[in-house]
Amino acid sequence: MGGSYYSITMSKWLDTDEPVVKTIMNSSYESITITGERVDVRKKKYNVCFYNAYHFGDIYFTHPCVKHICESNPDVTFYYWYLFGHSAFEGTPNLIHLEPIDSAKNSRHEISINYISSSPENNGVYKKHHNLFYEIYPDFKKDFATFEFHGMSFVAFNTWWQSLYRINDMDYIFLLSSFKRKMMFFNEVFGWSLNFDFENHKMFPELPIVPMTDRFSAWLPQNREKKLVFIYNYKPRSMGDFMNIEQINAIIVNICISNPHLHVIVPRYDEVFDGIENVTFCDRDFGFTENRTCLNLVQIEHILKYCRLVVTLPSGSTWTFMNRHISSYGDRTAFYLWGDYLECAKRLNNWYRYAMGKTDNIIQCVGIHGLETLVRNFNY
Repeated sequence: MGGSYYSITMSKWLDTDEPVVKTIMNSSYESITITGERVDVRKKKYNVCFYNAYHFGDIYFTHPCVKHICESNPDVTFYYWYLFGHSAFEGTPNLIHLEPIDSAKNSRHEISINYISSSPENNGVYKKHHNLFYEIYPDFKKDFATFEFHGMSFVAFNTWWQSLYRINDMDYIFLLSSFKRKMMFFNEVFGWSLNFDFENHKMFPELPIVPMTDRFSAWLPQNREKKLVFIYNYKPRSMGDFMNIEQINAIIVNICISNPHLHVIVPRYDEVFDGIENVTFCDRDFGFTENRTCLNLVQIEHILKYCRLVVTLPSGSTWTFMNRHISSYGDRTAFYLWGDYLECAKRLNNWYRYAMGKTDNIIQCVGIHGLETLVRNFNY
């Protein structure tokens, strides 16, 4: 098609508070024609609304790009609509959520607590609880869509990482170059001149300092000198063939019983742990509750540095240690990816070495059935 003209594809209001999608396009200059009517997207100044309907891991890995755009353009007010992960964006003054996150009138957009941590029994919940865009966005892989909301004109800027590239999953260096190309395309089409000059160390998310609970503050001084091991027991939503939660918890139970000299921390309480003294639960004991903002995941990141061994899962929500202050962990904390995901670990390590100018690796792999041996023989 060329130029700045793109086809209007939809003009349907779901109700008076929800947006109408007008323009769908992607960075190959494709557009979907439904009405045949065309609109010059340069005729008005669109507000920028970063958009991502997926889970925390998908949001977390494009977080530094979004945050850096905001930091590099302080005179511009940006907006965002994310289904999850709002706590990661606290402290960015020129980034505003499109509508109140906890608004009662939007309760239908809330997701059940069981789903937040990707319980396998809730696979259908995602399709039943949509956010503003999910119900009217025809293709999540499209880059941009214009819409009207509360009398303002917006362009939805898709930050789902698979809208940035299709095949190099978790290849952050490739993701960054794709994001830069997308920014150049955005500036050209919509008449913006947003700055986007990325320094290597800013390739990591910068998590805010969030409030910790009184229960954790009371617990830490009494336990920080113990040999602390953190093992995630969230079921990875995107890794359905990993293990079920019963298997994960059963292995952790055996680890606790077989290693009474260690103290194990897990994110989620389960009654299978009842009677075991050397285990602590982030939700029950600290009050790190699961919700749409994913505050619990940011709080968990702040306690990992007190642990000698951290066992993550093949899920982006367990990789919050990959942040801008990663060097603060020092040599005290060792990170292992649970499962035979060598390529996954390789790409995380590539990201770490490239961004930090390092030659070593930050994460190693341990097989599904090798975790108990690792924990038992680890040099604490």
